[in-house]
Amino acid sequence: MARICVASLLASIATYCFPAYCLPAAAKVISRTPKKTLKVYVSSSYLMVGGFWDAIARSFEKKSDCELKAIAFENPASLLRQLRTDNRSSAQVVIGADRIRWNEFRDFAEPSDGWVAKGSDRLKPELMVPEKFLPIAYSYLTFLADREHLKRLGLTEPRELADLLQPEWRHQFIVEDAKSSSAGLALLLYSHTTVRYNTWIFWRRLKSQWLTLAPDDQTALQAFEHEQAPLVWTYSSREALYRTKNRSKDRYHSVELSDGLPINSEGAFLIRGGINNPEEKKLAQSFLEFLISSEVQEKVATKLWMYPVRTKVALPSEYLGVIEPARIFYLDRPGLEVKNVLSKWDAMLTNGINGIPEGN
Repeated sequence: MARICVASLLASIATYCFPAYCLPAAAKVISRTPKKTLKVYVSSSYLMVGGFWDAIARSFEKKSDCELKAIAFENPASLLRQLRTDNRSSAQVVIGADRIRWNEFRDFAEPSDGWVAKGSDRLKPELMVPEKFLPIAYSYLTFLADREHLKRLGLTEPRELADLLQPEWRHQFIVEDAKSSSAGLALLLYSHTTVRYNTWIFWRRLKSQWLTLAPDDQTALQAFEHEQAPLVWTYSSREALYRTKNRSKDRYHSVELSDGLPINSEGAFLIRGGINNPEEKKLAQSFLEFLISSEVQEKVATKLWMYPVRTKVALPSEYLGVIEPARIFYLDRPGLEVKNVLSKWDAMLTNGINGIPEGN
């Protein structure tokens, strides 16, 4: 009986079942270059599910073959604290910073060194002021009124801030904390210009009038939606949002104050010390350019509920009739020390009449 060589038998089976063309050649190490990563400080209001970040991030990642890593910040004050305490390499870009606090952010911004973002010539010129700050959205600030609620209370819309000191307005409006809210800071700086007597006396009196001092815009609007008060201080463009949510063109209305309305823009900048090499800088700059592209700017009106900064971007129908103020206040005026104003305001709220600083 013939002997069967097991090794030969296995070899024959392998040849029959797995022809040579199916077998791998000498093993090759296939190395894949890891995707570039861009770390971005992002306002938490941009990161809501289905919001602005969700609408734009994937598109940029696909175009640039990179990964975007969002690091949330709650408000401008928390971002400033983060920038002061980290090693400035935690992220390369900030989006959602306020123009009205630009004097505080300026030192953390990477010098432009002559670089001009592609597409910046298509932006509204009145928004292009600081050279290292690239605006991506803007709006005016005022009181949003619930007309049905006002009617039930027998109230008419205020015409100026001083009207809110009248007895009938006690606990009938919501404002925001100037230390943690951009809208709240805008109201403080606006009053600094428009109140016709000592600002701090005005705020001492106003303190006993408001229903609540909300920590942020979202909290203020939630209270407003639950009809806790018929007025809330917020962006005028929120009127368009409430038309969408409530399918009513008449119930919610942005109040045009007789002194005009303040304006604020939110934007982006590169972080000084966050850029590690020329390739990373190029990626970060291309992201800024992406933020002012038509593709992104067309999403601003319905994802941020603010106005796009790029010209010739059509607005949805919900914005028709939202007020365009006859007079506009730019709050980042030269010589205004926001930190100093906030310190005085905080002292007044904490210590009452004894905390009111001398002068305005």
